[in-house]
Order: sequence, then structure tokens, then C-alpha cells
Amino acid sequence: MAEYEVAAGEQNLDAPAAPYAPNHGGDGPELLELEIQRYIAVLETDPAAAMRQYGFTLFHSLPPLHQAALMEKIGMEPNQPNDFLAFAALAISRGDYKGAIGHLQKCLADDRACSDAVYNLALCHEKLGNKSLAIQQWNRFLEIAESSEDRSAVEAHLAELTA
Repeated sequence: MAEYEVAAGEQNLDAPAAPYAPNHGGDGPELLELEIQRYIAVLETDPAAAMRQYGFTLFHSLPPLHQAALMEKIGMEPNQPNDFLAFAALAISRGDYKGAIGHLQKCLADDRACSDAVYNLALCHEKLGNKSLAIQQWNRFLEIAESSEDRSAVEAHLAELTA
């Protein structure tokens, strides 16, 4: 077996690499998490540099809000229900409830049973003061919600709205 000497501060690229051992001991973030954090930091300061450095390699590892923000920055239009949900969440985070409603309606045009879209649509209508439309969406949510916990919370909320 060959021996390799590496002076301090130098790296011998021909040397066999140490085996990769993922960090599962809770001592810190794993390598992928660190790289995603770097990607997000570069995206926030210079999206063009992030695209040159990473391209779309880590795109699907980003949280949905970051995905939507990047898509928006580079001019990509949403075209799938998950994209519309992410764009709606981005609009909501900016207080643009009318814009969010448009994205949520497009999501529901593709996936009528998307309870997350219906839930957020009801919330947006409430934020805009459209009480009757909000109540209509809350009732729609109750028709499609699978979680009994979610249903109970919405039923309680509806009781407050209609009281």
C-alpha cells in the first residue's frame, strides 16, 4: 500500500480519502444541511452567483418558500399544484392575500381535493374581510379534511365565525 505525506495546509488529491461518516450523533448539522444553508445565503445575496455555483442541484432540498422566491427571482412561473402552494405561501408571507388567492385557485384547479389550498384560501378570505367566502371555504375544508384534529379545530373556528 502506498504511503502519502501531506505537509500542513496542503492536500494530496491522489491520497485515498477517509471514509465518509455522516454525523448522526447530534453534534451539529450534516454536510447536506450545511451546504443548503450556504446555498440559501448565496441565493439571498446574489441569485445569479448561486445559479452559477449550484445550478438547480439543491433546489428541491430548499424549503418551499425559498424555492418559490428563487423561481420568482429567475422568472420561472409555477405550473404544478405544489408550485402554486409555494407561491401562495410566499405571497401570504408578504401580506399579499389577493395574490395568494390567485395562486391557491390555480392549485385547486389542478387538485380540487388539496386541503392545504382550501385551508389557506379560507384564511386569505378572512384576512381580506370576505367572511362569507371564508365560511364557504371552511365548509369545503370540512368536506375534504382527513385529520379529525384539523376538522375539530376548523369546526370550532367556524362556530366562532358564525356566532
